[in-house]
Order: sequence, then structure tokens, then C-alpha cells
Amino acid sequence: MKNKEDNSFLAFRRFLFWIFVASFFIFTPVIVLHSLGYKFDKKHKIFVKTGAVFIKTTPAKTVIYWKGERLKNLSPCILRDILPGEYKLRIEKKNFYPYSLILKIKPSEVKTVEVTLLPKIKGFDKADVECNVYKFFYTRHFFREKILLFTSCGLYTLSPDFCSIHHIGRWSLGAAVLSSIVGLRENNQTIIFWSHNAAWRITKTTKSRSEILPELIYKTNEKINDIFFALEGRYIIVWDGLNIIALDSRFPQAKFNLYQLKSVNAMVFYSSGSDTLYIKDKISSNHYSLFETKLSRLIYGREKN
Repeated sequence: MKNKEDNSFLAFRRFLFWIFVASFFIFTPVIVLHSLGYKFDKKHKIFVKTGAVFIKTTPAKTVIYWKGERLKNLSPCILRDILPGEYKLRIEKKNFYPYSLILKIKPSEVKTVEVTLLPKIKGFDKADVECNVYKFFYTRHFFREKILLFTSCGLYTLSPDFCSIHHIGRWSLGAAVLSSIVGLRENNQTIIFWSHNAAWRITKTTKSRSEILPELIYKTNEKINDIFFALEGRYIIVWDGLNIIALDSRFPQAKFNLYQLKSVNAMVFYSSGSDTLYIKDKISSNHYSLFETKLSRLIYGREKN
């Protein structure tokens, strides 16, 4: 009986020994890697070098939200052991406009964020976008109104009351291009915007994209005065200097001249509801008149010829 107890005790000791050995080999590397600044990335199933963020604000003692969750510490503070990736940071303080931005953390990086909050102006709300805003356009489409913001961080849509904001995506357009934009048209899931000598097109989506790649669909040495979607978006009409040009929306490289204006003081407007093109143009030295035609007649008549 005693031998059986001794054997059971020895078996139990061996079991504990191997448990300690296994624990040593399992947890020691984890502890060592953590002490060296590594953390296990569950998404990619690997250990990666972490980063950190130092947050300093003026005024101090602001409330900090990291990934949508309020932190216990007020500013200034430092966040450690952050896995590489993009994170949303929001800073709030009573009687100041909130500040939000997206931080991209790289392995071993210690990023410093210094923020000066803007005191609230009585009666004025501020768009919750902390990028440089170059242009904005107020649009109405199918009884829905919204604001499109062209910023250094990409394209945003904003509700008129500033309550809802959606980041469509980033882009590589520089400050010179963004500052030169003078017009915008929207049709279903397509946005066209233009400067005086170039036009771009992007396709909208309900999901945020890491990067938007605007498609250059038109370029000119003249001056783009206006652009219209025509025939349910099948064609894009460009009023370019003295020329009215049609682009096939499926193949923008396929373009043809619809009409040659006679005066730089001419006016052009297209009504998509009635498919009517209106043109104010010169008919004699000092006399102008207004003309109208069905755009489909011009385009499809040309295609038949």
C-alpha cells in the first residue's frame, strides 16, 4: 500500500516537473519578447515590434479617446505597446472644439502628437475634420443634401448639420491640384470634379478605402467652364472654351465635338430632366440669342452619320 502511494506521489511530482518545464519554454520567450518591446499580433499570428504615442495638448488635462474608448489618464500621457496599424485618436475638453485624427503607427516608432485645441466660438459649429480643407461643395442629389470636403487627408462627406461625417478615402493629389478645383458634379455613384484645365472622376463606395485613385478623364489647354452628366450618365458633356464636347462615360478617351461656340461670352446649360441643351451664343456682332436642342438628337444623330 505504501509503495502505491509512493509511486503515485512520484508520478505527481513528475507531472508537476514537466508542467513547469513546459511553462518555462512557453512563457519565457513571451516574457523576454515583451521586455524587448514585442507583442503578439492576433490578426497576423506573429510577434511584432510595438510602438508608442506621446500626447501633449494645450490646454492640458484633456479627455482622450483611443480607438473609440475613453482613457483613464488625461493629457499629457504616453500610450505604450501599440501594435503597428492605424488608430483613431480624439481629444475633447469643455468649451473647446474636439480634435480627431488618424494615426499610423510603425514598428519601434515613438510618435509625438502635439495638439492645440481651438476655443469654441459662440453660435458656430466646427466640422470634425482636422485636415487642411482646400475646397468644399454643397450638393443635392435625389432630395439628399450633403457637403463634399476636399482635404489633405482625402475626401469626406459631411451632413449639412455636421452631425454625420464619412471618410471616403485618402488620395495622392497634392495641394496645388486640390486648390485649383473649381467645380463638381455627382451622378449616382460617380463624382466628377475639375480645375480650369483638367477633370477627374472617382467612383463612390459605402466603405472607406485606404486610398482613392482619381481617374484623369479630360485635359485641355483652354478653360473648362462646366461639366454635365447626360443621358442617364451614359455621356459626360464638357464645356471647354468655345467647344462643347461629349465623352463616352465608359471610355472617356472616345470624345467628339458637339458644337462650336462663336463667343467667349456664350452660356451653356444642360437639363437632364428634359434632355435639353440650352446655348446662349452670338448671332451677329453685338447680338446674342438663346438656342435649345435635344442632346440625344445631337449625339445619336452623329453616331448614325
